[in-house]
Amino acid sequence: MKNNLPKVYEEVKREDVIIEEEKKANKGNALIAWFRHNIKKSIYCVILLLLVGVSAVLLFQNKMSDKEIRKLEKKVEAQKSKLDAAEKKRYERIEIETEQIMKKLSEASNLTTYIYEYTNKTTESSTRMLPVLGWDILGTTNSVTIQYSGVINVGYDMNEIDYAISEKDAAIYVTLPKAEVFDNYIKFDDLKCICDNNILNPIRTDSVMEYFEEIEQEELANAKADEIFDKADGQLKEIVKGYLGVIPEYEVRFSR
Repeated sequence: MKNNLPKVYEEVKREDVIIEEEKKANKGNALIAWFRHNIKKSIYCVILLLLVGVSAVLLFQNKMSDKEIRKLEKKVEAQKSKLDAAEKKRYERIEIETEQIMKKLSEASNLTTYIYEYTNKTTESSTRMLPVLGWDILGTTNSVTIQYSGVINVGYDMNEIDYAISEKDAAIYVTLPKAEVFDNYIKFDDLKCICDNNILNPIRTDSVMEYFEEIEQEELANAKADEIFDKADGQLKEIVKGYLGVIPEYEVRFSR
């Protein structure tokens, strides 16, 4: 028995050491487990705090952005109101100026915009005829050679001119009247007549005046073929544009 006691003691002692080591190991594991558990919680808390912080910053920025947007909207609205007021004032000015200009144009009444001048020479003759048969009587022919110059004036009754202002198109629509022939006459100061009279058929004054009327009608036909109305129209447009040129903001457009 005495010889077994040291062995038992040694075994008990080893068991105590093992138990103590196991306790220490358990404590270490428990500490590690606790530490791991709390680290996770800490990380979650940090992440949560970061999310809350970011959300708060974004919310604050959104609120600031909303305020800035509202301020900007107010500024834009105020600027728009100023622009509308300025545009209205400008349109009223254009209306007044256009009315004054068109009134001034209408005061011209019959406005000549194109002058057609002609110079020519013609010979007219006349022969007596037998009353019933209608045959020419020999030896009774007379002739008149006329060298002449004349003028045809083309223009408009400016009381008939009309206009309309389009704010949308930024244009002034001008309605033109129809062109007219105001004058068509031979200049008698430049007239030269060479008469080959015949005592059997003397030249009558009324016949010469008829020649003049025929000449004027013939020259008017020539002038129309030379597009005098289109030329008068172009001149009138230039005149109107010149007057309305003081309103550069609006384009001048023509109609008839």
